[in-house]
Amino acid sequence: MAITELALLHLKTHPELTPTIKSALESGASAQAKFSSHPVHLYTQLEDPSYIYLLGGWQSVSQHMTEWIPSQTNQAIMASLAAEIEVVWMFHIDIEPQSEETAAVTNPLNAPVVAIARYFIPQSSRWEFDETFTEVENLLQRVTAPRLLRAGYRVDDDCEIGEGEGEEEMMKKRKKKVASEFVMFTGWETVQDHLGFAQSDAFKEFGKTRQYMVGADIRHARLLGVVSL
Repeated sequence: MAITELALLHLKTHPELTPTIKSALESGASAQAKFSSHPVHLYTQLEDPSYIYLLGGWQSVSQHMTEWIPSQTNQAIMASLAAEIEVVWMFHIDIEPQSEETAAVTNPLNAPVVAIARYFIPQSSRWEFDETFTEVENLLQRVTAPRLLRAGYRVDDDCEIGEGEGEEEMMKKRKKKVASEFVMFTGWETVQDHLGFAQSDAFKEFGKTRQYMVGADIRHARLLGVVSL
C-alpha cells in the first residue's frame, strides 16, 4: 500500500512565503512528484503563515527514505532551500495518496480551508479509540459533505505526545510517554465553519473520542498549489 508523507516546513527569514521562495519550493516539489509519481500539495498554515505543510505520496516509506532522501537531486534541492527553509518534522501516514482527482469536490485536500488534526492515542487505548471513531465519524462526515474526511495512523516509529512545532516545545514534550498518532484531514469553507462544529450537538457525540486521547494538535491551512507530474 502506498503511503502519505506529511511534512512541516518553517520559513527562517520571512514571516510568510515570498514569490521567490515559493518558486524554489515548487521547483523542488515538482522534482519530488516526478520521482514519486504522486502530486505534491503545498499549504500555508493560517495560524502562522511562516509554517508550510507539504503533503506527498510514496509507494513505501523505503522509497522515500532510502531512495529519494539521499538522492543527488533531493540533496541539491535541500541545499538550495537551506538558507530560507528548515524542516521541523516529517512522517508518514497509512493514507492512500490520491494520484488523480485533485480537483474532485469530494477531496478535502483542495478545500478553501483544510483542518489538519493530530491525535495522540496511548497504545493501551488504541482499540477503544478506533471503535469509537468508527461509530461517530459519520457525524463529522455529514457536516463536511460532499467532501470526505481522510484519516490514518502514522506508520513511522511511535510518536511523542504533543510533539510541538518549535525545538524548545519538542524538548519539553520529549519526556512524555509514547503514543500512536492518528492524523485526520477535513475540508471546510472557513475556519469558523470548523470551529462552529466544535460548538454543535454533533460534536458532543464526536467528542467521545477525546477520552482516549492524551493530546491533540489541530491547525488550519490554505492550499498554495498542487504540483503534479
